[in-house]
Formats: sequence, structure tokens, C-alpha cells
Amino acid sequence: MIALNEKFRTRLEERGTPLENLNAPARIVMKVFEEGSWVEDDDIQNMWAGLLASSCTKDGKDDSNLIFINILSQMTAPEIRLFDHISRSLITSVAKSGSTMTRRDFQYDMNVEPNALLAAARLPDASLLPRVLERLRLLGLVDHKLVERAKPPGNRYDVKVLDAGLHLYARCQGYSGSPDGFLKIQGRYPA
Repeated sequence: MIALNEKFRTRLEERGTPLENLNAPARIVMKVFEEGSWVEDDDIQNMWAGLLASSCTKDGKDDSNLIFINILSQMTAPEIRLFDHISRSLITSVAKSGSTMTRRDFQYDMNVEPNALLAAARLPDASLLPRVLERLRLLGLVDHKLVERAKPPGNRYDVKVLDAGLHLYARCQGYSGSPDGFLKIQGRYPA
């Protein structure tokens, strides 16, 4: 609980907003600490802290993050790690390409080797990867397609982050605005 609280404070500091000026609905605070404090993985705890930080407003009455809290609480650790990796990698890859895409156009495919996804999710068995990817698709976060190739480099996955996934990722980074605003603040796209 202490580690999650410290991560939450760090997220607020990153936003440049003093904790004294913000409130979050008690229901959200309770759910985030109930779910997030049991997690031992620092990266996953950071996502929970980001959700709490993005729930904070001056009046403390915005409970719109409940949907994201419910989605994150349904996910296993490998699913969360894989979702985070895909989202972060895709945003970085689009930024490096110099694309001027907006969220509406965020159907950028990332072509990746299964071993990279296995490593990111820390899955013990390659046979679990299709199931984890399918679960992320069923949650409406990520879409994927296996591209089978007989020649090197071999099979690869085309993956993309869906609109709901981009919303969740932005909120887990502590950002409470629109995904378009998140992408612009990250310096990824021109205004």
C-alpha cells in the first residue's frame, strides 16, 4: 500500500499538480488501493497509480475511471504487461516514423516477432501467447493477426491498439484528458 501511494504521488508530481488541490471519489480510491496494493510488479503498480492520479480533480466527483479500473482488475499480470508493451511500443514507433496521425487514424500496425511479445508478457510457455492476445482483443484493447511466413524472419504478429486501449493507456499514465491530448502532450504529434 505504501509503494502504491508513493507511485501515486510521483504521478501527480509529474502532472505538476499539488496533491492538496485534488480529490478523487472514495469509491475509486478504495478500488485502486484494493486491487493495486496486492500487485508486486512495479510497472503494474505504476499503472494503478496512474489510474488514481488521472481520477483526481478539484471537485473529486469524476468517476469515469471506474470503467478502466474494472478492465485493469480483470486482467492478469501477463495481459497487463503485454498491453503496456504494445501500447508503449506502438506510440514510440509511430512517433519515430514522423507520422501526423491522430487518434482517429490510430490504426497503425506494429509487426512484431512472437518472441518479443513472449518476453514482454513474461509468459513461461509460447502456447499461452495467442490466448493472452485474444483476451486483450475481447477486452477491446488490442487487435492482432498472426502472419504466417515460411521464410525468415518467420511468423509475426500484426498488432494495433484500439481506441479503448488508447484511453486506458493514457489514464494509466496519469493523464485525464482525451487520448488526442495525451498524444500531443507526449510530444508525439504536432498540435
